[in-house]
Amino acid sequence: MMFLLNELSIHNQYQSEADFESSLNIVLACRDLLRKYKRTLHCGQGTLGNRPVIRSMSFRQVVGNIPNKNVQRLVMLWVDRDGPFWDENKFHDPEEIFSDNNDEIISNSELAEAAYRLYQKMDSSVVSFSPSDYLHSPIVVKWHRDSDSILEILVANYSEILLLSDLLSALQPPIQSWGQLIEYANIHYKNSTFAAP
Repeated sequence: MMFLLNELSIHNQYQSEADFESSLNIVLACRDLLRKYKRTLHCGQGTLGNRPVIRSMSFRQVVGNIPNKNVQRLVMLWVDRDGPFWDENKFHDPEEIFSDNNDEIISNSELAEAAYRLYQKMDSSVVSFSPSDYLHSPIVVKWHRDSDSILEILVANYSEILLLSDLLSALQPPIQSWGQLIEYANIHYKNSTFAAP
């Protein structure tokens, strides 16, 4: 399952830097929890830094004001350099039109990518900042395939660590070796023969 950080959940909604920092800490805790379960939280390369957080201040500016320099460095390295970045392996066409339930265009976003991956039968979810306009789950994403066809895709959304923890504990761990892959294939594809090299 792929987890993407919903950058649209940062939309100038915070009243203070302290409020944002509290929300950021929850997202970082979700990221750490995903790592514990051998999963990653993907973000967009270079896109998060410019999202509006407080009045006219961007994500990058507010993170730069966090008193803890280690947190500053951790966050900016993650979103600017180290990733992982979903857009390095993008599946949806950025020219395709996706919108949210309020008919706001969300094309070329983590939410659109998650929806397209779900359409392609690849498990995907998003993690959102809280508070935001994206606290409900699932989030309805509309894919405007042509002038007459709109497909609604439901994207699971996590903004609380407890709900994410419940999901992760129920998921099968990701395959880490060829041996595990062969074992999985033998169980799920009984009409095929798989052997170790």
